[in-house]
Amino acid sequence: MKQKVALNRALSMTRLGELSSIYVPIYTPTKTSLQKSHLQSDLVFNEHSRYHTSAIIAAAIETNSLPFRLKKNAATLAESVSRLTYVRNTKLATLSVTLPLLKEKKGPLSLLDYESNVDKDDIYSQTTIVRGSEQYAFSDPTNPLVVNYHVETMLPLPESYPRLFPSQ
Repeated sequence: MKQKVALNRALSMTRLGELSSIYVPIYTPTKTSLQKSHLQSDLVFNEHSRYHTSAIIAAAIETNSLPFRLKKNAATLAESVSRLTYVRNTKLATLSVTLPLLKEKKGPLSLLDYESNVDKDDIYSQTTIVRGSEQYAFSDPTNPLVVNYHVETMLPLPESYPRLFPSQ
């Protein structure tokens, strides 16, 4: 069964690559994947609850789309796709999120998947979005393939949002 799922994913990625400008697979978060990713998180969630996992995915997508909705210096989707796929045959990207951003962190969160054996130097392009903090020091702001956004506004949490944060 696992081979069938892996084959189906590979075929899907191949077909999506032919039909799209960029492909960003989004997987349901699990506690195991959070531990393996080395991204610190204080989230308290039930990984078997679609309500909880979809809220985490929604927060990641909402934050990732923030640069397109800025009133000043808004990015376009075409610019972002172009930056992430500057090598034209690279159509696969990743989406990572850390909720909440812990105050102890110094420097931007790497979007690198720590489960892989790829070194940090193998990140070809990166967009980092930090929200809800007063000041944030980004590493290497001169790299043209790394774009950083900082917004002081925290993630808006409606009443219907699940209680995922210990201080919520």
